[in-house]
Amino acid sequence: MSKANTNLFREAVTKFFAPLAEQTGLTLSELADGVYEIEGAKFAMRIRRGTGHRKDMLVTLLATEGRPTDLFDLSHEIGLGMVAEFRGERIEADQKDDLKEAENLAHAAQKFLVPYLLGHRSDHAELTKFVEKRANEVSSEVPAYRFPKNVRKEWL
Repeated sequence: MSKANTNLFREAVTKFFAPLAEQTGLTLSELADGVYEIEGAKFAMRIRRGTGHRKDMLVTLLATEGRPTDLFDLSHEIGLGMVAEFRGERIEADQKDDLKEAENLAHAAQKFLVPYLLGHRSDHAELTKFVEKRANEVSSEVPAYRFPKNVRKEWL
């Protein structure tokens, strides 16, 4: 990722997620280049710099107990959009303005993820079941195809 994208990501985290951490009385920590975390008692929120073509970011929720030691193992993290969908809502992306999109993600994170960080929500087991159900639905929609050995159907 270019230096400009890295700087834009850091600016977005500083401008929108640092105040969110401060408002909740939690700490924003940089775990690695491009990975920040706000940790609550039982759950943490991670903010990751995107690696795709756009200057995007990924905001996820994960349980602090039993989390992988590998920061780049996302298998235990649930995306902000999936948490919003679980609650019956959608997060609209602003693809024209990256800082505006980061601001929207921070507001959505405050609404959907902060209650987990502060211990105000106790439906994580139901959320996990919802995510598994959606993953199964999506993978069943992929037509039968002979995938190369290095591609698994559920990754699509």
